[in-house]
Amino acid sequence: MCHFITLVAATSDIAALDARMRAHGRRALPADNPSVEAALKPGEYQYLTTTKCDCGTVFAPTLPPKEPTDRLDALRRKGWSEAKIGRAMDAAITAAEKKPFEPLDSVETWREILLDLLHGMKLNSVGILVHAYEGSVATERFNTSRAEVRSNRLGEALTNLDEDHLMTVSL
Repeated sequence: MCHFITLVAATSDIAALDARMRAHGRRALPADNPSVEAALKPGEYQYLTTTKCDCGTVFAPTLPPKEPTDRLDALRRKGWSEAKIGRAMDAAITAAEKKPFEPLDSVETWREILLDLLHGMKLNSVGILVHAYEGSVATERFNTSRAEVRSNRLGEALTNLDEDHLMTVSL
């Protein structure tokens, strides 16, 4: 299971949108999920904001579990005993649990991105939706809701963004 942030924008100009998103360290990659599509208004399009998942971001703070199998195999090839491998794995888990969560982005980052797209590209509307996909991003079906917010309330709305809730801001 991985989280993805879907950008919804009232533009089909992929090149301009992607260039603007790249300036913010993100992407605008055309997407086509039927559940997101159902929440769109005419003239709005959906885009993924990264080529990989968005786990570890402010909207999806948990990272997908890493498969330790490769590490275990590597330690076994080095000749480590099972007891030594167990202690090393326990120490790694303890260290990971003590490390405070530091998201890869922030609510302020997303507020800036959305306002830049809205005003800089002169879009009628722009928004985001976060979903934890169990399967394919293109085919998974889920229930979505939609709400529009004013730009002066955008930071607060992003702070309270719920999964599967398309939040848009318009001019």
